[in-house]
Parts: sequence; C-alpha cells; structure tokens
Amino acid sequence: MDAAQPATIGIDRQGTPRGNIAARHEFAALALVSAIPLLWLGGRTARRRYALGFLAGVAPYLPHAAIVGPSGLLRNFHDLIDSVPGRKLPVPFLSTDSGELLVAYMAAVVALSMVGAALVATRNGGVEGPLLLSVALFSAGLLPYVLSRPDVPHILPSAFVPVSLLPVLGVVAARTWGRRRTVELTLVLAIIAGVLGFLAPEVVRVPAEEQLGLAIRGDGRTAFEVEHAGRSFRLASEDAARHASVVLSRLDEFAAPGDTVFVGPRDLRRAIYNDTWLYFLLPELVPATFYLEFNPGGANGEDSGLAEELASADFVILTNRWEGWIEPNESRRLGPDEPNTVVASLFCAEAETASFALYRRCR
Repeated sequence: MDAAQPATIGIDRQGTPRGNIAARHEFAALALVSAIPLLWLGGRTARRRYALGFLAGVAPYLPHAAIVGPSGLLRNFHDLIDSVPGRKLPVPFLSTDSGELLVAYMAAVVALSMVGAALVATRNGGVEGPLLLSVALFSAGLLPYVLSRPDVPHILPSAFVPVSLLPVLGVVAARTWGRRRTVELTLVLAIIAGVLGFLAPEVVRVPAEEQLGLAIRGDGRTAFEVEHAGRSFRLASEDAARHASVVLSRLDEFAAPGDTVFVGPRDLRRAIYNDTWLYFLLPELVPATFYLEFNPGGANGEDSGLAEELASADFVILTNRWEGWIEPNESRRLGPDEPNTVVASLFCAEAETASFALYRRCR
C-alpha cells in the first residue's frame, strides 16, 4: 500500500460522509462503555465532565447529519452493509503472522481483564484496576472489527495498546500481590511471557503489500511525492508517482474549476479499491459520483446507479494499480458492465500511462 496512505474519509456531492463511518460509530460506543470503570471510580464531578466532553465531541455530527438528510445517510448505510461480504477475510491459521498477532492480541486482552477485574473487586491498586479494565473493555470491543478483516494491517492497530501494556501489567501484578497470591501472579506473568515470546519480530515489519498480495512494491522507507494544485501525496512506487503527475498535468490543459471528475479502477466491474487521494489533489474539481471510495458490492452493485452518475462526468481517471489485489471473498465477483460501456461510448482517451489513464468527454 502507498506510503502515508490515510484512511479514506470524504464527502460526496450530496454531503454524505464516506469511509469507515461504521468504525467511527463503533469507537464512539466503545468510548462510553470502556469509560464505565473510570467513571465509577471518579465520582459525580468526573462523570459530569466526561459527559460534557463526550457531547462536545459528538455535536459536530448533528448539523452534518441534518444537512445530509435521512436519504443520504440511508444510502451510505446500505452501501456499507453491501460491501461487508466483499471485505471479510477468513480467520488466519496460527502459523501465519496474522494468526500469531491475533492470538497475542486476545491473550493480552484476557490478561488485562483478569488483573483489572481482580484489582477492582478487591478495591486494591487505586486507579490502576479501573484503568486496566477500561483498556481491556475497549480492546475487547474492537474484536468484531478485527475479526471482520483479520490481517496484520487491521489487527496491529487494535493489538498495539493491550500488548504494549503487558510489561506494565506484570509490574502492577507483582507489586500488588507479590508472594501473597502466587498462583494468580504466576498465571499473569506466564501469559505475559507467552505473548511476548510468541510474537514473531517480523510481524510488525511485514509490508502491507505482501499481506494483501498487491502488485505494488516499495521498500517501506522510500516515498515518492506527487504534487499538484499546491498539495502533495506520497506513493511507494516511483513509476506510479511519475505516471500520476503526467495524467494530472494533462488534465490541467482541459479542466476548469467546477468540472466533475471520477476516479476508479480500469475495470469498473470490480470494486476492490481506487486511488481516492487523486480527489485530494484536485480541489477545484467536483467528484462526479457518490462513490469516492470503491467498495465491493456497493459501487459495482446491480442497483448502484454508478453508470447513470458516471455519464454526467466531465473527466474520468482510471487505474490498473489494484488489479493484483485478489482476496478469498465476494470482491472477486464481477458487477454489471454498464459503467465500462459508458466510459467506452462517451469518453475519449487524452493520456495513458502504465498506471493511469485520463479520459475526457468526447466533443
């Protein structure tokens, strides 16, 4: 995957938020649930302050939701639901890097839960018990998200906090129980030692390209910058960066502020991914369709409306960079060919490279 690639979150023409919206809602719910042990310890004043802070954080979503309206939110919700079968991955084998990291993550959550619950139950350890239990609750709440796509890039962000707290957990357990609770202390330390010893050092070094089977290579240390309209974005591939610059320069010769542009894969029957960062580099152009992010089952669904929206675009940028991304799920299923027909019949090629192709509406 390209260096410095952010999570794709954008706004379409109807104002509908795009990207991992479901994940953001899940995190908001987890923030409430996981705070319960700390709020129980903190008293009425702490709970009042937390409630005010939580409401202040959620408040910006309310006017946005009002602008989008029920129909826009419902369309986005259905799009996310439809994409689930094409994004899920099977639970990995224990012998794989993903399997090792998943076991370590779950074992760390168990250890944090055990020690945190024991300290809270005995009212021993001050704030340490509720804090450990809060971390355990939050980490456990992320498990459905992790299991929906259990590969290293998705497990690692969730496993980072509970696994990194294991040495601290050992210190807390030893200081609190010592020789008085030999069995419990031995069990906790054994879990910690097992998790840390079980984790293969190469887990955190495996490039995302190898995990996902992408035909995009980089050494993980070098990035190549694409600059346009006063903005820049970094890619792992020097060829892709050069090809993108060629297409963007050619686009400048035709495009006017307010024109519409669509970014998608070369074969619009597949919706595994697309280079959404190109929209960021084209701030004066308007996305031509609802589908900034190309998700399987959504953008290439039978009733997505992509072909009709695509027919209104002024420019189309297509890429073949993601054709090598093949997964054992519904993303391999091809959608309707109408969007490809729209491009072939209404648009003329203006620039073609090995990675990108620019099309303009035929005069």
